[in-house]
Amino acid sequence: MAVKDKLELERLLSIVEDIERMYKNNEISEETYREMKKNYKERIKKLQNRIMDLDHEPSETISRDIEQMTTEVTENVNEVLKNTMRMLKEQLKTAGMNNPTGEKYEREEKITVPLEGDAPIELKCHVERGKIFVKGSDDKNVEIRVVKSCKSSQRERCEEVLDEIDLDYKVYLRDTMRVIRIAPDMPRGTSVDLYISIPHTTMPSLELTTEKGNITLKTLDCEMCRLTSENGNIDIRELSADSMYIAAETGSLSLEDMNVKSKLALSNENGNIRIVNVTGSELAASTEKGNITTNISFDRGSLATELGSIKFKTRLWEREQSYDVASELGSIRIVVDEAELPLRVRASVEKGSITNTTYLERRAGEHPSSFESPSYEKASNRISLKAATELGTVRIYEE
Repeated sequence: MAVKDKLELERLLSIVEDIERMYKNNEISEETYREMKKNYKERIKKLQNRIMDLDHEPSETISRDIEQMTTEVTENVNEVLKNTMRMLKEQLKTAGMNNPTGEKYEREEKITVPLEGDAPIELKCHVERGKIFVKGSDDKNVEIRVVKSCKSSQRERCEEVLDEIDLDYKVYLRDTMRVIRIAPDMPRGTSVDLYISIPHTTMPSLELTTEKGNITLKTLDCEMCRLTSENGNIDIRELSADSMYIAAETGSLSLEDMNVKSKLALSNENGNIRIVNVTGSELAASTEKGNITTNISFDRGSLATELGSIKFKTRLWEREQSYDVASELGSIRIVVDEAELPLRVRASVEKGSITNTTYLERRAGEHPSSFESPSYEKASNRISLKAATELGTVRIYEE
């Protein structure tokens, strides 16, 4: 009996951890969190007291219990997990949490920042929960639309919480620049979405950060752009920048119709990277658990993924291009669409295979685990590509 009680205690402690996680991620209300935690703590305390009373059982009985319970848990572990999650859902329903986040209430406000003189704009935004959307416009002023949101089963409580949101909005001059800074202070269960329109002018600096939310940029010019998202997607369209640095932990990165004069650096831990119709001087893109897709023209670039695949496509432009592409466990696909593209490919695999169905000719006598096509030494717009994968395959083909 003592062994069964100990296993039940471990299960209840695990449920309490899940409840803590759900509360932290705003999946359940504070009221439900406190009620469920109190209920489980009482059950845990009773079990702990009973275990202390039964810890003096004969060792033979304990041994039999351990052997029996080990067999049962081994055979039914998946069913136990299903039953635990089913029980949690039922308890949420009983607590009135059919929709754990409740109804959504919004409050909107608008801010206009007049632009006096020729001071360039520097924009800095940090949002814990919520999206940031920034676009270029033909307006003479900076227009900011703020949408504050709250999810709760009680409207009055939600209205009170929305009153507590501090936008922390500041505009000030620094040297020759006009700085716009927004960093909302948000209570639990709330979010703030920012929709910002900026006159078509080159911004010296653009820094946007979200902890849980998407970032979208459209039709902008900036000298230095720095975007960071912990849990959210980053989507960029029609942008010109001197340099751009983007980092994400969980979410996808999508860039299209862009030019970056200096360096474009992309880092993603858990998500895909898509770069289409993007040109520039230097590219560095990496992801740990995600795929990379490109249609690019850079002087030099590197693409790397650990657990994903890479689809590489490039286009001719006026200068020479050079790329390094690497995947540890995934495949590498090299698309050759244009006839007689001055492309030199050097590919290698450790345990995979290499296939080529294009006009590129393989040098005679090469080992099956490597591929090298002739170089175009006389072409000023030649493209050099080095591709390597450990456990994946390399495929060179036309779409």
